[in-house]
Amino acid sequence: MACPIGTISYTIQSGDTLYKIAAKYNTTYQAILTVNPGLNPNRLYIGQQIYIPVAQATLQIANQPILVNGTNINTGQYPVLNYKPPNAQYPYIYVPIAEFSKVGANVSWDEANQLLTVTTDYYTLQNTVYQQQSQIKDLQEQVALCNKTLVKFEGTVEGYYKFSGVYWSQQSPNNYFTIGKYYEVISQEPGMQREYMAVLNDNNQEAVFVRFTLAQPKGIVYIGIAEDDLYNFSWEGANLEKFKLLAPTSGEISLTPGRVYIAEKNWGYPGYEGKAYTIVGTDVVITPAAQ
Repeated sequence: MACPIGTISYTIQSGDTLYKIAAKYNTTYQAILTVNPGLNPNRLYIGQQIYIPVAQATLQIANQPILVNGTNINTGQYPVLNYKPPNAQYPYIYVPIAEFSKVGANVSWDEANQLLTVTTDYYTLQNTVYQQQSQIKDLQEQVALCNKTLVKFEGTVEGYYKFSGVYWSQQSPNNYFTIGKYYEVISQEPGMQREYMAVLNDNNQEAVFVRFTLAQPKGIVYIGIAEDDLYNFSWEGANLEKFKLLAPTSGEISLTPGRVYIAEKNWGYPGYEGKAYTIVGTDVVITPAAQ
């Protein structure tokens, strides 16, 4: 037999009372008795069929705002049924699936499997925004750096720090630098036969360096023995050049071919003032053979 309009069929189970059933279906004890004439609430039995009144659907206009990622997708005026299923909690707002396209969501209904699927590119777009924000930040930092004096740290040789092709002696212990990274020069000024440079290191600390203007250290690469007791060297970034050996006087040196050394001017050889060079860390003294 069909259920009366506005009701559903219910089968009495162990432990049921009309009060429990009424609470379960959000109705009242008296409402259940009204749709079940002759029902004795004190003589319920397992398997007994009764009717439960349910809320009736009413027509209304769904115009409540629904914000999805900050966008109101419920801007249309369309009729919906205001229906409360059993055991459900208010409030309910029904939105046509087409409205979700306003926030880039696609809603599809699989009738065969009774499956509702919602897909959106929100997170993909959000990730794109994050990437663009990161790129903007990098560009802003680059613009800020354009207004500063920068030097590139290229490593150390024999205790000398090389910045943008120039070797410096360190005057402070703040030696936290990364090879290949550019650093801001916060001050650079000449002194008595010296030049000072202050740089902000990786810890944002001030590191001070100095070099002698009359005897600047230079990078030199040992190539190997040449002919006629000459030796092949190459200044960093320059062509091969032949050098005479001034020391040791034995004519024997122990240098590694291909290695970068530091050459400092040696003023102690008569006739070679300003033209003799000591290889730092060794007893080797050389002078250009062309002189």
